[in-house]
Amino acid sequence: MYVVVKLDIKRKGSISGHIFLRLSHVSTQELQEAATRAVQRMRGDVENIERSPGNPRVMGIANAAIQAEAMADNFQPLLSKLLSQLEPIVEMGDEIAKIHPYINIAWKVLTSVYKVMEKQRNTDEKIVKLVQAMVQLYSSVGDMDFLRDKINSLENVVLEIAAQTLECSLFIREYTGHGFSGRLLQAAFSGMETKIESLSDVLMKLKDSFDRGVIIQSVFLSAKMNEKVQGLVESDLLQSLKPAQYNAALRDECLHGTRKDLLTEITEQLSSTTTASDIIWLYGVAGSGKSAIANTVAQYFRTLHRLGAFIFFDRDNPSTSDIRGVLHHIAHRIAESNIHVRKAICDALCADATLVDADYRTQFQRLLLDPLIAAAPYIFGPIVIIVDALDECLDSTSRKALLSLIAGDMAKLPPAVRLFITSRPDSDITRVLRAKSHVASRQLDITTEDTKRDIYLYLHQCMQNLRIEWPDLEPQWPEERNIQLLATYTGGLFIWAATAYKFLQNFDPQSRLTQLLDAGEIINSNLDQLYCVALEHTADWSDSTFSSSALSILACVVLSREPLTVKTLISILDPVLEGLKVAKALQYLACVLQYGPGAPIRTLHASFSDYVVDSRRSRTKPWFVDIQLQSQFLATRCFQVLATKLQFNICGIETSHLRNSDLSDLSGRIERHIPEDLRYASHFWAHHLQAATASSGVLDRLRQFTSHYFLYWLEVLSLLGEVSEAHGALEIAERYAQGKDQDLTALLHDGMKFIAGFAPAIAQSMPHLYVSALAMAPRESVVRQHYKKHFRRTMQYEAAFADTWGSLIKVLPDQGSVVSSVAFSHDNARIVCGSHDGMVRIWNSQTGFLVAGPFESHSNWITSVAFSHDSTRVVSGSGDRTVRVWDSQTGIMVAGPFEGHSDWITSVAFSHDSTRVVSGSDDCTLLIWDSQTGAVIAGPFEGHSDRITSVAFSHDSNRVVSGSTDFTVRVWDSYTGIMVAGPFEGHSDWVMSVAFSHDSARIVSGSDDRTLRIWDSHTAVLVAGPFESHSLINSVAFSPDSTRIVSGSDDGTVCIWDSQTAAIHVGPFTGHSHSITSVAFSHDSTRVVSGSYDHTVRIWSSQAEVVVAEPEPFQGHTKSISSVAFSHDSARVVSGSDDHTLRIWDSRTGAIVAGPFEGHSGRITSVAFSHDSTRVVSGSGDRTVRVWDSQTGIMVAGPFEGHSDWITSVAFSHDSTRVVSGSGDRTVRVWDSQTGIMVAGPFEGHSDWITSVAFSHDSTRVVSGSDDCTLLIWNSQTGAVVAGPFEGHSDRVTSVAFSHDGTRVVSGSADFTVRVWDSHIGSIAAGPFEGHSEPIYSVGFSHEGTRIISGSGDCTVRIWNSKTGAVVAGPFEGHTECITSVAFSHDSTLFVSGSYDCTVRIWNSHHASVPSDRNSSQDLDSKVIIFVDGWILNSASDRIFWVPPWLRDQTCLPWNTRVIGPRVCNLDWRNFVHGRDWIKCFSPR
Repeated sequence: MYVVVKLDIKRKGSISGHIFLRLSHVSTQELQEAATRAVQRMRGDVENIERSPGNPRVMGIANAAIQAEAMADNFQPLLSKLLSQLEPIVEMGDEIAKIHPYINIAWKVLTSVYKVMEKQRNTDEKIVKLVQAMVQLYSSVGDMDFLRDKINSLENVVLEIAAQTLECSLFIREYTGHGFSGRLLQAAFSGMETKIESLSDVLMKLKDSFDRGVIIQSVFLSAKMNEKVQGLVESDLLQSLKPAQYNAALRDECLHGTRKDLLTEITEQLSSTTTASDIIWLYGVAGSGKSAIANTVAQYFRTLHRLGAFIFFDRDNPSTSDIRGVLHHIAHRIAESNIHVRKAICDALCADATLVDADYRTQFQRLLLDPLIAAAPYIFGPIVIIVDALDECLDSTSRKALLSLIAGDMAKLPPAVRLFITSRPDSDITRVLRAKSHVASRQLDITTEDTKRDIYLYLHQCMQNLRIEWPDLEPQWPEERNIQLLATYTGGLFIWAATAYKFLQNFDPQSRLTQLLDAGEIINSNLDQLYCVALEHTADWSDSTFSSSALSILACVVLSREPLTVKTLISILDPVLEGLKVAKALQYLACVLQYGPGAPIRTLHASFSDYVVDSRRSRTKPWFVDIQLQSQFLATRCFQVLATKLQFNICGIETSHLRNSDLSDLSGRIERHIPEDLRYASHFWAHHLQAATASSGVLDRLRQFTSHYFLYWLEVLSLLGEVSEAHGALEIAERYAQGKDQDLTALLHDGMKFIAGFAPAIAQSMPHLYVSALAMAPRESVVRQHYKKHFRRTMQYEAAFADTWGSLIKVLPDQGSVVSSVAFSHDNARIVCGSHDGMVRIWNSQTGFLVAGPFESHSNWITSVAFSHDSTRVVSGSGDRTVRVWDSQTGIMVAGPFEGHSDWITSVAFSHDSTRVVSGSDDCTLLIWDSQTGAVIAGPFEGHSDRITSVAFSHDSNRVVSGSTDFTVRVWDSYTGIMVAGPFEGHSDWVMSVAFSHDSARIVSGSDDRTLRIWDSHTAVLVAGPFESHSLINSVAFSPDSTRIVSGSDDGTVCIWDSQTAAIHVGPFTGHSHSITSVAFSHDSTRVVSGSYDHTVRIWSSQAEVVVAEPEPFQGHTKSISSVAFSHDSARVVSGSDDHTLRIWDSRTGAIVAGPFEGHSGRITSVAFSHDSTRVVSGSGDRTVRVWDSQTGIMVAGPFEGHSDWITSVAFSHDSTRVVSGSGDRTVRVWDSQTGIMVAGPFEGHSDWITSVAFSHDSTRVVSGSDDCTLLIWNSQTGAVVAGPFEGHSDRVTSVAFSHDGTRVVSGSADFTVRVWDSHIGSIAAGPFEGHSEPIYSVGFSHEGTRIISGSGDCTVRIWNSKTGAVVAGPFEGHTECITSVAFSHDSTLFVSGSYDCTVRIWNSHHASVPSDRNSSQDLDSKVIIFVDGWILNSASDRIFWVPPWLRDQTCLPWNTRVIGPRVCNLDWRNFVHGRDWIKCFSPR
């Protein structure tokens, strides 16, 4: 048991304190005795204290200590005491302005805790200790007179006491369950006692420092939970964010004593747990002081270690505006401020390294929202994120994205995360933020008395500063009435006051003040006039030397595309201005410019830039910046910097084998070797050229740059990751040179083609600008002809068809699925594609890099995609019956899903103003939707009798056209749904695609009847056509100028037609290996994009100049190769094709030696040589087998008829007297090879198509593989099943073959595996061999039986150890489409492959090699195993060489001995240097 004894302490007759004694675990008698002893001892102690000499404060401190000890079991009185100690400090207000905000909020926080805990008696004693420590601290600090004396001499200590008090107050609020986390911390976390002891210790250290008057190093301790984590690993992960940088070093805060009420209101609201709004938006006019407020609030929370991130936008620095950089900065800073958030963010980055490149909505979710929610229990007190000058985020897409996040997703953040935003009241910002309940809007009113008072205080302080800086000024200068007058002139604009101060500060404040006052009403509330007066009196503008220098500097600062440091400015202006002149002129311009050591030069305010470039406001002034004239000057200076500093291998890259991103210390190399002025000139010369007036001097500089430094400039862009800028820059340059210099224009035009064709390689690896791009440019390329003489040791190639630029510009990476729809953005910079995998992807049309997506949400195929007119959004339609609208930059779904159709949506399109979307569906109707809300605003439009395939708006958006499988076209009023024209009748099959001309007067339609037709859109009269195609037409589109039409066909070709004459203007473009699904023109009509069933997107030049005649017709197959085989002596190869023919080729030279063998009426499915190589057998889809003389091509036997379905496979017996055939009719038949008589069969036993047959070497047995997933072995004479079925494959068997000794059988399957079987008992002897990623279509044994070859739909060939299944060679890459057939030569040193890509390739069956870089370029050793996206890679993934897309399909790669196809490119490696030898390619003389 225990009792509490209360002892009153009296001093001079009144109670001055109490002592509480707690006596426990004693009997009643012991209790009485102990109490008596304790009371006597306490009285003695108190009397001793009373008698002790010293300051009267000592007694007060002692009494407070006794009182605090006595209150240990009563939290409420203790907290009440602390509040009573803080209250006088709060009331002091302005007298202690620096510490007041912290103490004020601490007092309010503790007051709120006190109120909610009045009824709570069971307080954890640990937290009482912390309150005790605070009470003890303020027993010293709380003497107001003493505090006033100390605050000046110990300002830092007092400030730290205030900040630590607030920190402890926030902790108490959280600990007691009344904070942001909303739960008792003592129940949630271990280590609380240690944390409280640490906080208490810090308070005592501060008390000691204050009492002794000693300044100590900062001891501030955050109450945040900071447990140990994997620091180094997480630091590396956070570095991958590469956050945008925001340097607040030169940003001004509010003057102490100004904006008091507003700052208190903002800081209290951001710290409060009771406010309904987690976001504060402060808005006001330009120059009203918003940024100073943001800076002050940032510093307040930075002192408390509660600043999560501080973002401030700057319209002069576009790099600050990228939404991803903003999100990365916030994530990075918050991770640094809270260890638990840090761990959650790093876990997300570790789980998905691609997260840094994801769309912004995904990044917000996984880098901010999810980590902050996960760490919410560990967040004590607020984390404050500040976004200043949102209106200066000039990247419209990023601004829109950020507003979208603020208005929506940020409301989901934990309540401890607070956001403070400042901006001008721009309409888009106001519209979004003012309507949101979780956003508290606050106008910064410049007309209030508080604002006037604050500006007066600010000016008063400025004048005081000037008196210190200029000691000669009189103490009473400049008199109160003059300060009041200046304050009146400001009109409430702090920027006016700041500019005036800068003006006075720079030179002789007394005379300059007189100049301002003399200006009187002229400058009253007028920034322009203030700027004018300030500049007029900075220096003598009549001095031409000064005015020229100053104007050049102002032009650089105002017109620069990003802020320039003094050093960079001097570099750009020299030798026009010497550095000394620049520095001096900058001093004179200090009233309107701000800068510091190493910091960029900026205008004091954005309004100054507006003033000096506006001819209506400043044309007559010497500081007027004529944009055209000064842009000419800046373009010239940029060219001079480029000419002076660009050079070959500027960063000293040692090897060509690495990507730029894999180079060690790339950022350090750039810093050392590409100075800021060169970076600026490389980025922005074209921007200045675009705004410049025409000048022969600038033209000369442009000519010099293009003729000598073009490649070196691309080097810099490659290393800076900005290759995508090059094409646009050259477009600007070409327009500038047009009509002035024909040769220069030609070089620039060719340069654009060079960049378009080779951007992917140049962007990935700088050395390949020379090693691959220059080497493989067409021989007639102007760039190649101009520069190749300096780069002699590069790859040589032989390809007559590639002497000029072809139509194919670029192939985007494999989409992984059928591409169903493609479209250009309106600025032509991007391409959107939708695929059967349900994904939307957006690509950079120049570099071929994925820039957004994949956008995921659809649950079925994407059938149609389109950009909005402003390119900010993409609409998609899907087989899941929904329409969705996406932000094209971020991938956020900004509207949808729109639901209303009852069947697949087949086509979607935006109206020209992007406010509406039209959709067509398999439900035979059209709907028109509001593109933002998804509301159906018109429709359904009914009239078609079958499914709708295509829809489009007219250019004025008043009408909609639709095409249908009912063979008709119809035009509808887009508002009423009334059919206003049609049906247009004439097509004899499905209408697959429709489009309006730009003037909306005509409509083009493409149909499965193989025609295009052009109709009058009002009368439905046919005005042109039918244009007859040789294949079904799947997609059509007008060029923007309506003079041409592009079509994509089922045969994989793209054609461009003259819309008036029906003649083919350009094309057909070949390259796709499957049907074209979608085509579209770029908006400048120079390019066409196509999507296909072959999973690729291709970009073509639409210009007629690129059509290149073949040097001579190719005597080869015109369609896919289905089967290949070697002759017994390996000298020849036979091929069968979907073009119904066979051909025989010389295996060494690739020359055709016989054929075409014509006679079959269907595709050839299988071919084989007889053992003596004199004959060839073929099987066909026409259900016949034929035998041909291999020399003459004469059919010597057949056709063998009997099968009732396609022949799928044929083979000769070893003695060549018989032929075996397998068929889709599920039977095997054996024929006499000379007479065609069936000598055995039909063999029946399989339950599905037979896909492959083969004789054993002794010809006594036949093996067959089937779609029923089994193999059977038959007696070749009787047809009896002698072994099998062999079961094990999980999908159809596609190919079978016997080993030479007949003991084993190999099978390939659509289950992606190869298996080896014992041919007698059917058990698996080896396998499954796994490695292919698509079905295997062909397998075979080497002659000695130790190796097995396989060809697959994954476009690779692999060679396996036949017993172990180990890959002994390969994968061999080069084919661009499915490999249909493979076979070893008789000596097994070579193998042949055929493919859907229409080529036959002959390979060395052992590892291929390329020249090594270790010794001579003639040495061969590095094993090449990969060919991906055009890159030839070796076993170490070194980048050896890049093959452009127009040569890729037909290039004879290092591992090929020969490529047989319509266009073959042979590479000459003899003079090729790479790796560490790559720099030897350069021969400057």
